[in-house]
Amino acid sequence: MSTRRRSRFSDDSGEIPTILVIFTATVLALFGAVHAALVFHGRAVVSAAAQDGLRAAQIEDGTEADGRAAAERTLGLAAGLQNKNIQVNRGADTVTVRVTAEVDTPLVELLNTVSAEVTGPRERFFSEPERR
Repeated sequence: MSTRRRSRFSDDSGEIPTILVIFTATVLALFGAVHAALVFHGRAVVSAAAQDGLRAAQIEDGTEADGRAAAERTLGLAAGLQNKNIQVNRGADTVTVRVTAEVDTPLVELLNTVSAEVTGPRERFFSEPERR
């Protein structure tokens, strides 16, 4: 009877499917972690580009083209961003910059669109009579 128990406990049937499930789950978790890291990095780059575009467009002599060029320079520093879109609106009192891009990740087209929008006052110098 003791030999029967040993053979039953030493049976390896079912071990391969278990290993495959664990391996698959590990690979998917690794891809998910890489995807999340790339998206967070892309979000930081897009945010920095929007802020740089805002600074360039809100100075007194700045233009929408200056803001767009500054944002493009910042976006050009990071690889892996596609379908970049930069919108700069310079109003009478405020400047708004919106930057959108898609991050190139292993899990293509899965929550990989990142965007940032910043608004700030337009720089303007007041003459002495205007201050009162």
